[in-house]
Amino acid sequence: MSSQVVSDIKQCFEVLKKASKSFNLASFVFPTGIRLDLMILYAFCRVTDDMIDNEQENKKKLKLKLITKFVDELFAGRKSDYEVETKPYIVPICWSQYESELSDEEMACFRAISRISFYMPRKPFYELIEGYKWDMEGKKVKNEDDLLLYSSYVAGSVGTLCVYIILYKTGDQKLDQKQHEYVIEKAKQMGRVLQIVNISRDIVTDSETLGRCYVPSEYMDDEDEEIKILCEKKTPWELGNKKLKKYAARMIQLANRHRAESLRGIKSLPYEARGPILVATNIYQSVATAVEDSPTYPKRASLNVWNKILVTITSLYFKTLKYCTLSKCRFNY
Repeated sequence: MSSQVVSDIKQCFEVLKKASKSFNLASFVFPTGIRLDLMILYAFCRVTDDMIDNEQENKKKLKLKLITKFVDELFAGRKSDYEVETKPYIVPICWSQYESELSDEEMACFRAISRISFYMPRKPFYELIEGYKWDMEGKKVKNEDDLLLYSSYVAGSVGTLCVYIILYKTGDQKLDQKQHEYVIEKAKQMGRVLQIVNISRDIVTDSETLGRCYVPSEYMDDEDEEIKILCEKKTPWELGNKKLKKYAARMIQLANRHRAESLRGIKSLPYEARGPILVATNIYQSVATAVEDSPTYPKRASLNVWNKILVTITSLYFKTLKYCTLSKCRFNY
């Protein structure tokens, strides 16, 4: 690999390490080739999300236009939402127009995703942009349908792309069209589940740092007043521990209603990906359990390193057994 490619990958890895300890740990149990492209995808999603979250209001529209323009260029030759290529090729991107607007880290992540985008569909990237628009416009989450839709935009889309990475990197071409659509739908569902768990954990953080609220307003006793507390005043603790915990518990219950069904898709994935996918979902499920088991609402529930390792071991070597058949499992590292 050229020095530029290596440098870009290192930058993506640094983004992953800083942004998500849970995803970073879970990624280590994937075969190397899958892990590398998952890391690039995560880094791109993280930096583009930060480009919206961390910018001043007058610059957010410019950043969103820049992201959209890049995605337009990335998939300019595609004829349909889910058309993909099988052979690598260099996407003709006019990089000079981004260099003056993006940081070195952002440029690295943009270049890295452009090298692997040939086998990814365009639709999930535009869904991700819809999620960014939702945040930028301050759109309210009125009910659980809204929460599921938002989660589908920002995480169901990523779940879809993860499946494309796994299938391409393992060279697994055994899925027929019906099986492929089934696996994609379950991946979207799993993405929604993990996002809702994140939202339930981050009610306070989202309010204090971003002035956002993803709690469905139908849960609230006084919608106008509570939205004001969370989004304008940014003082979430005014709601009290009991109410915060109640809202988190209801969202976790919603996630749990979809989780078991989403896990059914694991059996249709290549063997080498089943255990790692289970590790990732179980780490997030353990976070949800930590929120539920806490006597008060935790500012940001998390697992310590040893608990994450325990979840990883039990997921890989015990829980994953029910997702395997008697056929020989392949682990190509």
